[in-house]
Amino acid sequence: MEDCIHIRRSRKRSLMMLALFGLFQVISVLLLFKRNFDAGSWVLAGVFALCTLVFLVQFMDSKPRISLRPDGIVSVTAPETVVPWDIIEDSEAKRMGRSQYILLHTTEDDEWFKSMSQSAMKLMQSAGSRKYVFHAHNLDRSANEIANVMLEIAKIPAEDRAAFLRAKNESWPPAQ
Repeated sequence: MEDCIHIRRSRKRSLMMLALFGLFQVISVLLLFKRNFDAGSWVLAGVFALCTLVFLVQFMDSKPRISLRPDGIVSVTAPETVVPWDIIEDSEAKRMGRSQYILLHTTEDDEWFKSMSQSAMKLMQSAGSRKYVFHAHNLDRSANEIANVMLEIAKIPAEDRAAFLRAKNESWPPAQ
């Protein structure tokens, strides 16, 4: 078993959206024939075709959105940046509107922050202490579960993290 936990996009939610927009696509094509191919029907069919394609790509995407590794956390939005466990003081799940986020409160490790890429810097927020933000919408596990596991891993000594991640990977299967 891998000593890394991969958190992926929820295939169940993507499948539901794919089925819903696929149904809308079928209805829009039927309207296209019923209305003798008028411009409004073409626009409607095109919009639903695009949405169906987007959700098909999301459903087929099996790349991890967030990876919890022995050396730190890696996000798909900034794959070249690893957030080291040693700088994490706290983590929490936040909901803003319909979106969920995982906030990591980190120490003032200036060397690490200076080494971050520009794409990773866009994820940073300054509000008193340093925070690293992960978008946690449409994942195969809840934001609260992920935040709790992140904090748990951050408190474990570095030499024990790989074994913990291996054990957690076996005992914490993703919800589909």
